[in-house]
Amino acid sequence: MRVTVFNGSPRRNGNTSALTSSLLETMAGRGAEAEEVMLFVKNILGCNNCGRCQSEDLPSRCSIPDDMSCLYPKFLDSDLVVFATPIYMWNFTPCTLAFMTRLHCLCRHGEPGFNLMKGKKAALALTMGDEASVASAAIAGFREFCAYFGMEYAGHISVPFADREKIASGEYLEEEAAFAGRVLSQS
Repeated sequence: MRVTVFNGSPRRNGNTSALTSSLLETMAGRGAEAEEVMLFVKNILGCNNCGRCQSEDLPSRCSIPDDMSCLYPKFLDSDLVVFATPIYMWNFTPCTLAFMTRLHCLCRHGEPGFNLMKGKKAALALTMGDEASVASAAIAGFREFCAYFGMEYAGHISVPFADREKIASGEYLEEEAAFAGRVLSQS
C-alpha cells in the first residue's frame, strides 16, 4: 500500500513533524510504502477559481504554474493520503488549505464520471497547542471536503497540548498504532 503524508507544518522539527515521523515509521512497519511531502517549502498558491480546470481548456490540470503540478501524481498514486497539520486558529495551516483547494481540478462536476478523487482514502494527523476540541471545526470541514469530492474519510489522530519531546519519546505510540491500524485496514 502506498501512503503519502502531506505535512503542512512550517516547522521541519516541530510537533507535527515529530508525529508524522513516528506515523511513517509505524505505517512502514505494517508494510506500507510511506512518504512525506513537506508542503510549506513548496510554492503552492491557493485556487483562484478561474474555472479553467473545469473547461475543455485544461482538463484535470490547473492553470497556476507552481509546485502543485509535481504533487498531483503523488496524490493520485497513493492508496491513502494523510493531511498532517498543526491547528492554527481552529483551522489548518494556510499551505495545507492552499493544497486542498488546488485538488479541485481533479474533479469536474458537470461531467459525470470524471472525478479522480472518488474513492481516494484520506485521513488527518493533527497537533495543537490547546485541547482537542479546537480541531473539531477543521475535522468537520475535512469530512465535508471528503464527502463533496467522493473521498473516503478514514479517520484522524489528534495530539492536544502537543509537545515535541513527548511525541518523540513514544508517549503516543499506542494511539499512533491504533490510528495506523484503522486507516491502513480500510485501504
